[in-house]
Parts: sequence; C-alpha cells; structure tokens
Amino acid sequence: MADLETALVTLATASITGGVALIDFHLTNRATAQRTHEARIYEAKKQERTELLSKAEELYELTDKWLLGFSHNFLSLVPVMHGQYEYNTYLDSIIECGESQKSRLIRVEVLIAIYFQNLRQPYQKVLSQREEFNRMIGAHKKAYKRGEMNGERYIEPFEKVALALDSEGEALKMAIAEAARKIVEESYEER
Repeated sequence: MADLETALVTLATASITGGVALIDFHLTNRATAQRTHEARIYEAKKQERTELLSKAEELYELTDKWLLGFSHNFLSLVPVMHGQYEYNTYLDSIIECGESQKSRLIRVEVLIAIYFQNLRQPYQKVLSQREEFNRMIGAHKKAYKRGEMNGERYIEPFEKVALALDSEGEALKMAIAEAARKIVEESYEER
C-alpha cells in the first residue's frame, strides 16, 4: 500500500509539474508570438516611413529641378526681349531643357496625387503662377512675330511674374520639406 501511495504522489507531482510546464510553455509561446507580431508591425511601419521619406526627398529634388527650368526659361528669354538674340536661339535652349521638364512635372504630379495630398494647394499656386509665366511668354512671342524685335516693355512684367513663380515654388519646396520633417518626427516618436 505504501508503494501505491508513493506511486500516486509521484504521479500527482509529475502531473502538476507537467501541467505547470505546459502552461508556462503556452504562455511563453504566446508572449513570443505577440512580441514577434509587434516587431513585424513596427518593421512594416518603419519600412513604410522610410519609403515615404524617400518619396518626399524625390519630390523635393524633382520640384527643385522643375523650378530651375523656369529660371532657365526666364534667363534665356530676357536677352531676346532686349534684342540681343533671335527668338530661335531662345527656342533651341528651351527645347533642350523641355523634354526632361515634362517628365519631371509628370512625376511631381504623381507623387503629390498619391503620397502627398496635403501639398495640393501649394502645388496649385505654382501651377497658377506658371500659367501667368506662360501667358507673358506668349504675349512676347506674338509681338515678336508681328515684328516687334525690341520686347523691353515685357521685361519688367515678366520679372514680376517670374519672381512670383519663384516665390510660390519656394513655398512648395518648404511645404515638401515640412512633410519630410513630419515623417522623420513620427519615426522618432515610434521608438
């Protein structure tokens, strides 16, 4: 009988120890799975922020190059307005620059439409100023075609429009930089 009691105590002890070990194993696995899940979510968010920051940097660079194209346009046309160069010389320089400008503008529009909707308003302001800029170029071109080789009367208004375009362009670049800063700040807050 003593052997039976010893066997039962041993069995009970082993069962309890096994049960505790099983519960501990389950809890440990559950905690590990939860930490793994949280780590995956964190890594996914980190990757998303990294990609978004990369898009913001790309948008800034493309916008800067796109806006430089307007400066090039302005600096190429002013000598024509002064009568120093023919219109064809201006057109040659613009054609060289034009193709890359078109692809930049398309990429800028895509990035804003997909990733940075909050930049739509400053971008629209740049586009509005670009329309004014292009109207001024068009007015000078019509006068030039009519034989008005001296376009000095267009210089001052063209400078004002170019400065306004530059100002709106700088505001857009600042808004892009601010969007990028927010992405960086969010990544520090997550840590």
